[in-house]
Amino acid sequence: GKLCRYLVSDRPSKDLVERIAKVFRETEGDLREVYRAIIFDPEFTSAAAFRSKVKTPFEFVVSVLRMTDAEIKSSDRIFKELHLMGQPIYECVEPTGYSDAREAWLDPGVMVYRWNFAIALVTGKLDGVSGGTAFVEPVLNTPPAARPQKVMELLLPGLIDRKLEHLLTFTADPRVLVAYALGSPSFQQQ
Repeated sequence: GKLCRYLVSDRPSKDLVERIAKVFRETEGDLREVYRAIIFDPEFTSAAAFRSKVKTPFEFVVSVLRMTDAEIKSSDRIFKELHLMGQPIYECVEPTGYSDAREAWLDPGVMVYRWNFAIALVTGKLDGVSGGTAFVEPVLNTPPAARPQKVMELLLPGLIDRKLEHLLTFTADPRVLVAYALGSPSFQQQ
């Protein structure tokens, strides 16, 4: 059940859990086969499961740093930001670890910290961390009218989010465009 919740959706169907449990029993706990069964199960690729999971703050920060090809000189500010987002490193009180359920991370107050993190990084105001320039160069080399679409292409390939694309038309600054996209609900999804 936990693997199905982690990989498929916060509320996987009982049928999926039973199918996966059967594979677990039949293979005597061979996790490679269990993962294979989950990934090849139709529920894994169903429309209901598509992008239904939300990134934890740690996953969000790592994905933003990777997406922007950030250079980390000091991790102090990153750890502070993760604390503000509600997932300080090695400080989880519960022995079960941090939740990976959507409800745990979608608090509007906490989402502001994610947005602020993205803005601070791409505008060069995140102490000890600098976003690489390569991530914004393709946007700079695109005509201003096509920049929102280019940002979507680079940061959210294959996703159609007309609301975000429309929001991106309100600024011409390529770094702000990238920050808006990184802080968007669409980027928060796994």
